[in-house]
Amino acid sequence: MENDDELEPVDPDSGGSDPGPGNDGGNDNDPVIPPEQAGQDDAEDRGEEVAEPEPEPEPEPEPEPEPEPEPEPEPEPEPEPETEPEPEPEPEPEPEPEPEPEPEPEPEPEPEPEPEPEPEPEPEPEPEPEPEPEPEPEPEPE
Repeated sequence: MENDDELEPVDPDSGGSDPGPGNDGGNDNDPVIPPEQAGQDDAEDRGEEVAEPEPEPEPEPEPEPEPEPEPEPEPEPEPEPETEPEPEPEPEPEPEPEPEPEPEPEPEPEPEPEPEPEPEPEPEPEPEPEPEPEPEPEPEPE
């Protein structure tokens, strides 16, 4: 290839030699440890019980969709001879629902007896005007 900038697309199902993104094509012998198993070796070394990862089920191949049969053209319906429309039967009147029994009225509370009106206070008599003090007699001039 002369131009390295143009890469031919590789079909991943074809098993092509493209190392894929993030892989420089270097040492492919490094084991790939899934994240679920990382650190399990240490746990096994300590004698701890390690849960085995469950194998992922293989995806089932999708069934090919069946081709849809072409719809048959519908035959045109024969025109019906015109007939007088039948009168619609009158709907039966719905039975009236039974009236719900009225709740018994609550007994009215007895009215409180009105307090007797207080007698109006008698008007206070007007105070008698104080008598004017008698003028002191003027001393006689000597």
